[in-house]
Amino acid sequence: MASRGGKGGAEPRARVQARRLRAWELSIAGWSQRQIAQDLGVSQPAVSKMLHRVGLEAAQELQADLRANLARTVRQCDAIYREAMDAWGRSQTDRTRRRHQRVETESEGGGTKALTEAVVTAREGDPRFLAAALAAVRQKQALLSLFQPQTPEQSHEEQ
Repeated sequence: MASRGGKGGAEPRARVQARRLRAWELSIAGWSQRQIAQDLGVSQPAVSKMLHRVGLEAAQELQADLRANLARTVRQCDAIYREAMDAWGRSQTDRTRRRHQRVETESEGGGTKALTEAVVTAREGDPRFLAAALAAVRQKQALLSLFQPQTPEQSHEEQ
């Protein structure tokens, strides 16, 4: 049996949902509950109940979207952190530079001789990569703090 609602349960669910959506849209557009009630042919208390229910549903959807976006953004922060730390490690590896020289030889045949010299330089690492890693950690902390339950004392401190 199909679920029914509105007017003592005698109205099809699709019609009730359409009316709730219309009430929500009119409310967003700035209409008063009394104006919405007249437009829909229902009472003002019925409009109030509709708007309350739709508002709760919208809040739940928004909360789910926020959590999904938060999870994605936190994972992006993690990826940036890993990339920055990998780059930091690579920036610390010794740098080998080869120098090639052609030298005139004083042997019987004359000519030139090629000399190759390898110069190894120790590197301390590029601090910009650490700054990027730290920024990713701070961004992640800020995002996660948005969803931390607040104690009553914290709520009063913000006011």
